[in-house]
Amino acid sequence: MVSGPTRVLLIEDDEEDYFITLRLLMSDPEGNRFTLVWARTLQEGLQAIDGAICAVLLDLSLPDSTGWSTFERVRKATPHLPIILLTGLQDESLGVLAVHDGAQDYLIKGQIDSDLLERAILLAIERKRIENRLAQVAEELQAKNRQLEDELSQLRRDLERRNCGHSTDGG
Repeated sequence: MVSGPTRVLLIEDDEEDYFITLRLLMSDPEGNRFTLVWARTLQEGLQAIDGAICAVLLDLSLPDSTGWSTFERVRKATPHLPIILLTGLQDESLGVLAVHDGAQDYLIKGQIDSDLLERAILLAIERKRIENRLAQVAEELQAKNRQLEDELSQLRRDLERRNCGHSTDGG
């Protein structure tokens, strides 16, 4: 586990929404479990991502990017990080699409409280950690499978060479 507060990047251009999110995350009775890093544009957000960021809260309506391409750009730039869409759009089908395409959650502004936001972030981080580990194991298994296939092919070639000069009909 990481020691210290969990660093969360909020990519959101609305200052009021930033302060609401900050207030929700800072109301943690256990102390400051989270540190919120704020970027007002997609470009600022992508530049703010470093090894210490644990999750991204993303609005889909930014000055330099709007709509679904905003999510796609962040997902492509940060495949290792969990992304939670935090949007004013009350569109259940968009939420399902987001999760299907790799978002960890879809939260609607004005309908969340501190417990929901904290739980969504912590679960998103854990799900993404498991997803990343499964991908790593899958890659390791594929590499091992290729190695075994190569060894099997070599054994077949060796067997064919040995059998070339020998007659099996006894004659």
